[in-house]
Amino acid sequence: MPVELGWVPVPALTGCAAGATVVWVRREAVWEYLRGALWVLPTIAVVMALVVGYLLSQVEVSSTRWFVFQGTPDDARTLLIAISSTLATVIALVLGLTVVAL
Repeated sequence: MPVELGWVPVPALTGCAAGATVVWVRREAVWEYLRGALWVLPTIAVVMALVVGYLLSQVEVSSTRWFVFQGTPDDARTLLIAISSTLATVIALVLGLTVVAL
């Protein structure tokens, strides 16, 4: 159920209390909309992935460290093929079980 972001009537207050109440009601409406929207979390994840990717690309690493991949390009290709095929299998399994459950 979508939440409308219009002004919500508030009790008659004067001065600073009225402004604070209106701001609080408006903030609550925006927060409720963002919690219900389906695009917010994927957008945050994409932005965070871009930031982390940029930060990781700026790290200087020598080839003598233990966590640096020591294989050849063919080894890297084989590893990526294994990871992607496993990922495709898991996605197919999850989608198949979802269809069966529905």
